[in-house]
Amino acid sequence: MDDNHAEDDDNEYAPEIETAQAALLAKLMVMHKTLFPERSEADFKEIFLSPYMKIERSANELQSVMTAAENFKNNPDGKSVSGNWQEIVKRLAALKTASGFFVKSLQARTDDRNEHAWKNLARAEFYLGYLTARISITTTSQQASKGAEARHAENRAMKEQVMQWLDAHREEFPSMDDTAAAIAKAGGVVPVKFRTARAWVAEWKKLRSAGTL
Repeated sequence: MDDNHAEDDDNEYAPEIETAQAALLAKLMVMHKTLFPERSEADFKEIFLSPYMKIERSANELQSVMTAAENFKNNPDGKSVSGNWQEIVKRLAALKTASGFFVKSLQARTDDRNEHAWKNLARAEFYLGYLTARISITTTSQQASKGAEARHAENRAMKEQVMQWLDAHREEFPSMDDTAAAIAKAGGVVPVKFRTARAWVAEWKKLRSAGTL
């Protein structure tokens, strides 16, 4: 294969790399807006792109940013940092690293080194995916926590309703089991299982005996 043919092969996917770079830039800007809703597109370009355009960084230098963030556990004074602050640092580093590799991809394309452009674009996609996954995990955890809080609140409300019902109706039933069955039956006081209703009846009886009801 002669040099001219080799050069043609390297440029064969030039339009595709430009399209892929444009798509990744859009995703980077969306992620920046997700992390910093109050910041503008100009801020993203100034803070996350311009520094890498002015001074070209090696792949090792870019990856070291992420490595340092993952190992960041203490302040310079030796005090440990909170988990929330560690998460912020990791997210910021991931966006910076992805942006750095994106710029390297642009620079390689400008020099007609399309193979390097694709490699660096893939690295940028990797770190953007890493960041997306971290946010997704955190969001899922928060949603699960909110769901648990809602279930606990509903449970407390039903328990309070049962306690009030027992004040008025407990003497109508010969035993605690009969009382619990009345609470838990279809169309009963609240939609709970017999075991839960039985535990609440026992708690009501204990609190009443202690004079706290």
